[in-house]
Parts: sequence; C-alpha cells; structure tokens
Amino acid sequence: MRRKFLLIFFLVAFFCISSALDFRMELDVTCGADNTTATIGVSPDARNGIDAYDLPYLGFPPAFALYFETSDSGLSLNLVTDIRFSGDSIQIWDGTTVMETSSQVVIRWSPSSFPADSGELKIGYHLPGDTVEEWFDMTEVDSIAYNVGNRIQIVLRHEVPTYDDTISPEIISWSISDGDTIHDSVAVLSVIVVDTNSGVDTSSVSMTLNSIPITFFLDDSSYGDTVMFSYSPLLSYRDTNWVVFSISDFAGNMTSDSITFYYADSTDTSSGYVISGMVFLSGGATTLSGTKVMVSELGITETTNTMGQFSLDPLPCDTYTILFDREDYIPVDTVIYLEYDTTIMVTLESSGGEGITISGLVILEGETDFSGSIVSLNTFGVDTMFDTTDASGNYEFLLPSPGFFTIKAEHTGFRTDSLFVIALNDTIINFSLVSSSIREHISGNDPISLVVLSAGGDGIMFRCENVRKISIFDISGRSIRKFDVPPGKSEAFWNYRDEFNRYVPAGVYFIRAAGSDFSITKKIILLQ
Repeated sequence: MRRKFLLIFFLVAFFCISSALDFRMELDVTCGADNTTATIGVSPDARNGIDAYDLPYLGFPPAFALYFETSDSGLSLNLVTDIRFSGDSIQIWDGTTVMETSSQVVIRWSPSSFPADSGELKIGYHLPGDTVEEWFDMTEVDSIAYNVGNRIQIVLRHEVPTYDDTISPEIISWSISDGDTIHDSVAVLSVIVVDTNSGVDTSSVSMTLNSIPITFFLDDSSYGDTVMFSYSPLLSYRDTNWVVFSISDFAGNMTSDSITFYYADSTDTSSGYVISGMVFLSGGATTLSGTKVMVSELGITETTNTMGQFSLDPLPCDTYTILFDREDYIPVDTVIYLEYDTTIMVTLESSGGEGITISGLVILEGETDFSGSIVSLNTFGVDTMFDTTDASGNYEFLLPSPGFFTIKAEHTGFRTDSLFVIALNDTIINFSLVSSSIREHISGNDPISLVVLSAGGDGIMFRCENVRKISIFDISGRSIRKFDVPPGKSEAFWNYRDEFNRYVPAGVYFIRAAGSDFSITKKIILLQ
C-alpha cells in the first residue's frame, strides 16, 4: 500500500511541476540606427542566479546593449538573457541600456510570447532613484519608447503550485565520504537526495568545491523521488578538498551538507603553489591549444594543450597578474593572491580576426613644431614598438590583434606621460606634454591637486586646487567629458554622465586635472 501511495503522489507532483509557467520573451531594442536583443523568461528548471539558461553581458566589444541586473552568491553580474525560476510568484527584472547613440530607446516584443491567462506581465521606465509612474501590460501592447537616461523594470506576477510540506529533502549518500582519502585525481563526485513529499527542486541546487562554484557543471538524473547530482572534475583535486552542497524541495524546504576529503598523490607544496586551469574559446571553437598564459610579474609564459588546459610550475605565495592572450581573441587578465593551489577558468571572446590601429597626437605646449617626440608601445613585456611624431605631432601603430598595452610619450625638455590601455578596436590616444622647466619653476608654489571628497549615487565631488579644466577618459583613452573649473573655485562635480548626458557604464576611468602649465591624471573605478 505504501508503494502505491508514493506512485500516485509522484504522478500528481509531476503534473503540477510540468504545468508550471515556462516562457521566453525576446525584446528587440532600438536606439537610433543601433539595435540589439535581450531575453527574459521563467522555467521550472532555471535558477534565479546564474545558470546555463542565462547569457552574460560582457561589454566586449563595446556596443549598444540592454542588460538585466542579477546576483549569485554575492557576485553581481549583468545578463542579456535572464531566465528565472518559475516557482516564485513574483519576478522583477531591472534593465539598463548602455552605449546609446540617440536620445530615445524603443523596445518591442511579441505579446503572444507570454502564455494566455498565466498571470500579469508589465513593463515601465523610470529615472535612477525614482519609481515607475506608468505601467504597460505586455500582453496588450507590443512596444514602449522612452528617453535615454531612464531604466526599465519588468514585473511578473503569477500563481504557483502550493504544497503542504514542511519536511526538507534528505541527503542520503555521497560517492566520496567525509574524511575519505582518494587516489584518483579526477574521481566523479556524486550526492544522492530524496524527497517523498513535494519533490526535489533541481533548479535550487548549489555546490562549491574549494569555494569555487561548480553548480553549472553538475549533471542530474532522477528516478521517482530520488535525484543524483554528479560532478566530473575538469581539473585535478587538491590535497585537501572542501565541498558544500545545498538543495530545496518545491515547498521551499532546504537542506545542506558539507564534506572534506583528501587526495593522496599530491605534490610537495614546500616549493610553492600551482596555478592551473582551462581556457575556453567563444563560438564553440574546438581547437583549444596554443593560448598563451602569462605571469606578468615574472615573465613566465605557458601555452594550453589540446583540451585548453594549462598548469604553471609552483610559485611562491604572492600577488600575481595572470594574462590570457590568443591571436584573433580579446585578451583577459586576472589578479590573484596565491596562497594555495588555485584553479582559473576563463573564456576568450573573438575579436573578429582583424588588426587594430593605435594612433593620435603628441602636443608640445608652447611649441608650434610637434616633431621629434618618441612614442613607445609596450605589449606587457613581450614586444616594444616605437614611432616618432611628425611636425603635426602624429604617430601611429599597426597591431595584429587587440590587447593590453602601455603607451608612453617622451620629448627632450618635456615631462613624460604614459597610459595603460585595453585596445579592443581602433583607438585614438592624444598626449599633451608640459615643459619640464615650467614645472620646475612653479614647483615652489602650491601644487596642483585632485582629491575625491565624496562619491555617491548622484556623482563624485572633487576638491581641486589650481585646476582650470577637468577631462575624463575611458580605459581606451577616449574623451568622455570635459568641464572648466571657474577661477577661485576649488570643487568640481561629475554626475557619471558623458558629453551627451548619458550615464557611463561601470569600468575604469582616468580623471585629468589641468592647471595653467601642467596637469595630473588619476584613475578611478566605477562599480555598477
């Protein structure tokens, strides 16, 4: 009788789950001559955090885009495709457009994408810090238009199945037990969960290995009310491995467990710690060998094997910048503090395979002949290129692919200036060199200064002494905003907008403060 009851309940639960809301809605977004797409939706198998249903916004190459804000275990990310869990009765998508080229944004969609009589789906727009004043029913209208500077909000409300269940799922076994010592460096790690009431909600699973999220790499298989989650390691286990696992049922009851296990055939770390990992290539590329992995501080270079894997020789405990570079792909760097064996996994985005140009002017203040300046371009210690300016101050470098560069302008009798840049496409960088003799002459006066007094949601307030003009540049050296500081004023305010009154995206920016005869440049980082 017990077996018959469980079978009937499983069929009922399956019917409720399979009839849960499941839809995708594509948004066609236009701004002037530019257009892009973004997607929202819900699924009973999706997670509210980051999973295989989602597509992140990478920002490379820079282009007009609409993304949605989300978070996963405290990590803030932006998504152009954001599919959420349908088991929540309310979902809210907050959307932002970037790199607009006109004053108005138009969003279009197909109302039929949302199943009839499935709930309420509405959209509105608002200025940052304000709330939506007018809502539009996305099942009745098929577009909205609003001015650049506004953000959008999409709200879904619908009924979800309810369960009279207060009992959490039970984790009944691990393939590797707590305290075990294993000898297979890539042994499959499995955990079996059972829930005989509302059922195991596979979309709620979370698993970390040595604090690295591995949920995305889990496979699950079910039989009745029992589910097995399995992880097949991409890289070898460490000497000591710590696993944290959590899961919920469809009634929202959660359970969690953690284990620690050991790998016996580890290497002696007295000589240092190992950095290893995998480098994937966007677009489904299958030839993964040949990507350069560089430790910039030490000049060490390794290349990936046919599986995209790499492993560096043991390094002492320290902070390192790891660079990943490959022809026809946009390079990536990451900074780590190495205090134990560390695994890094990155994906390189295609650059399109075309070369780029870095060019510009070197202006010599007080001179009319700008020839003779030496401009050097360094590709992170790999190669250094030189060019000499002509009478108009022009210089130019032709490069085979995008990358990380340090560019420096020098001229005898003038103060040297340099800049770090990530060049993703053709880039213009201009320099204005100040006479070193003028700087020495004024060095006894009050020095030029630029200090951040406050930074908040509205903007940044600077204290600036002896400053006449402030210029703001993005990481590529492109001018974003310029404004004058009136005589006698010692404060200036930037509202995070560019010269077209559009909010700038998160990233690294350079603030250049210029006086009558000289200037200083400082770097700031804006977080979304």
